[in-house]
Formats: sequence, structure tokens, C-alpha cells
Amino acid sequence: MPNEVVKNVYDYSNVIPEIDPIMYIAKYFDSLYNQLLELVAQDEEKNKKLTTEYKNFTYGKAFSASFEIAIRGTDFKTITCKSLAEFDSAVKNGTVKNVDRLKIELNMDFERGKGNNLVKNENEFLVIFEPYKITFTRTSNNSDSDMDAIEANINKIFERFKKMDTIFCTKES
Repeated sequence: MPNEVVKNVYDYSNVIPEIDPIMYIAKYFDSLYNQLLELVAQDEEKNKKLTTEYKNFTYGKAFSASFEIAIRGTDFKTITCKSLAEFDSAVKNGTVKNVDRLKIELNMDFERGKGNNLVKNENEFLVIFEPYKITFTRTSNNSDSDMDAIEANINKIFERFKKMDTIFCTKES
């Protein structure tokens, strides 16, 4: 079902949001984003010499692809990191302490198809850390096995987080 809309939300409110596992998620998102940029560049190069009717894009350029980490402090000031290096610097500078919210967002948008008949594939992976509420959401406008695999990998990463049941959140797994 290629045109099936996917919206999966996972509640990980019982994980302990320590910086090392959060950094691991950020590194994973960053590597996926860089892989997508590389695939888009390869696809552009492959199709550069072809006339429009012969072009065949697997990962055509979509300008909405992005990777971002937003850190909102308890003073409600938000710092936005557009790269893993910026986030790493924020961690080392102590910015990721006493935060109100941390949002890691990866948009893996691309176009797929032949000639001028390109179908936009929009895929958002969003992890939000808030006090007593930690969620991972995947939203896609098309079903795609590669995106399913990424979703499964992110869930596996969360399974490695330390967990703690509290009066606010008790889970069976």
C-alpha cells in the first residue's frame, strides 16, 4: 500500500532521559539525514544527463528534508541546533541541563518517480523529551519499508534506555 498514511506514536515516558542515550538518538538521526543527502546527490548525478522523460528518481531532491534539535530551557528560551556538532557543543556547554523540553526532529522528504510524474514522500521522525512525557512519533504520507526499518531501529534504541516506573508512569515492558 504505497499511498497509506502512517502515523505511529510511542510513549516512552518511563525511560530515564540521560544525555548518552539521547546523544545516540541524535547521532542516528544525523547519520540518516546525511545518508539521505548522499542518496539525493547520487540520484541527481545519475539523472543529470537524461532528458526529462527518461529521468527516474528514487531519492529526488525535496527542499523540506531537515534535521534539527530544539532545546527549550526552563526560562522558555529555545536554542536550535541544525547539526550534530551544534548539539554536541550545546551539551558540552551545559545547555542541556534543567531543560523544559528537548525535541529531535528528522524530516526525510524526497521525491520518487519518472519524468515529471514525481510523488513526494514525506517522512517525519520526532522525539520529544518533556518532564513525565517522552514520545516518539513517525508520520509518513506513504508506506515504505525503509522508513519502517528506521522506525523499528528507533524503537530498539529506546528499548536500551534505562527505565523506571514512577507514580506518574508505570509500564509493563
